[in-house]
Amino acid sequence: MIDQEPSNEAKEILKKHNEVTGIKAANTDKDLIIAVEIEHNKRFQLKKIKKELTKEVKKHFKDFHVELTVDKKIFLELDELEKKIESDKIEPTKLNKEIDRITKLSKEKT
Repeated sequence: MIDQEPSNEAKEILKKHNEVTGIKAANTDKDLIIAVEIEHNKRFQLKKIKKELTKEVKKHFKDFHVELTVDKKIFLELDELEKKIESDKIEPTKLNKEIDRITKLSKEKT
């Protein structure tokens, strides 16, 4: 089993924000990728909210390369990945490749 403690910790940190309605996260030993869903009526402040959340997470995880996104597609990709991790259907090397792929996908959009 791959230790997902950092991603679970990040979820707890972000859960405290009222505008966040959903959080998906996964990590390797050096990367942490997080996708958040924002309350529909707060979407006009998306840039500001994303900036604040990213800053807060990076402050807590200085040893990780942190990638935070509000992209729905990435949210769904991470949901699938979380399910694989929970059911132990993914090995560490495959997890690294998946997280790299999802990170590249999130950067394509921006």
